Amino acid sequence: MANRDSSSKKRKASAEDEIAGTSSREGSKRIARPFNLNKGSHEMMTIASQNDTNVPFFKLPRELRDEIYHLALTGHVFELCYDERNKRATCSAESKSIASVAHLPRTCRRLYGETSALVYSKNVFKFPDIGLFTQFVEALLPAHQPQVRSIELEVVLLELSNLPPWRMPGHVMVEGPLDSRFPTIKISTAKALIGLCKMILVVRLELSMLEFVMVHFCLEGFKLLVHRFMNESLLALQRCPWVDISISASQDIPYDATTANFNVPLFSFKWRWLQRVLPKLTEKVKTDLLKTWDEEVYQNAQVAKRAKVISAKKAQVEKDRGEPECAATVKKLEAEVQKSEAWESKLKASRERKKAADDRKRIAEETKQQLAAEKAKTAVTKVVCGKKEQAKMA
Repeated sequence: MANRDSSSKKRKASAEDEIAGTSSREGSKRIARPFNLNKGSHEMMTIASQNDTNVPFFKLPRELRDEIYHLALTGHVFELCYDERNKRATCSAESKSIASVAHLPRTCRRLYGETSALVYSKNVFKFPDIGLFTQFVEALLPAHQPQVRSIELEVVLLELSNLPPWRMPGHVMVEGPLDSRFPTIKISTAKALIGLCKMILVVRLELSMLEFVMVHFCLEGFKLLVHRFMNESLLALQRCPWVDISISASQDIPYDATTANFNVPLFSFKWRWLQRVLPKLTEKVKTDLLKTWDEEVYQNAQVAKRAKVISAKKAQVEKDRGEPECAATVKKLEAEVQKSEAWESKLKASRERKKAADDRKRIAEETKQQLAAEKAKTAVTKVVCGKKEQAKMA
């Protein structure tokens, strides 16, 4: 009997221990269940901050953590592509190997706060078309949109026959930014191309933004309009900080021998815009455009530029008169003046030759017309005289 009572007591004790263990495990499950920090109370936020401080990684100094973040999260190229099978945007095979690194900021709130800006500001995002870029912008939070610094956009120029009427040559179109909430990089939805050709795209850079401006025109017309438009864009170049962007442009426009000087070239380049090279770039583009428009306009601009430089140097010499090198400077300036005068005389002679050739051509044309008129008049006179003689004989 005693043995039976002792065995029953043991079974009861083990059952109580099992129940207690079950409740403790359930309690541990409830404690281990993750908190929704967005809806949590102050107590939950305190627990979350305590959990962050208990992680050994956060016991490192912030400087060391920043170095680790830079090594792990920066210097990557994320190439986005469209998955035809699943009908959604995804990363390419090469980008997937480093995509797991981009999920590091999602580990906890503190890590997110320390690293989220690096993912967008220190990496390159590559897009095969403007549609995926639009989706990328729409998916970004407003706080992250100004952090994007570098993109690679692949652009395809369509055939002229595929363009709508308002994008055909002879029209000027300025397309606005894709998203007003995206102030760092703004790209128009137009197909982009940069070059001196029949259809011109001007890269218009302004302070902390990049905006593509599509300009369509025929070289025979709209010169003044394009000139004004180009000057506005070039002046905007001088006001912008450096922007790093890569554009790969290709085209399907067939080659036409009649427009060999204006065929659309292929471009694949990467530009780093720096304040110190922008004036040279601006001057080069202006020079190329003037050459493209009219040789006489280009020569006039060169003469005006040289005269402006000479006048500035004269003023400087007069200001610094009395220095030892003044004589050499004056001699050099006189040589430049002579060179400029020779250039002007050469230009004047060229104009006179052109005018004389035009006059000779005009005189020859007038003489030809006079001879033709006299010949016609003689023929008419012969016909009239013949009719009169026939009338007399009759």
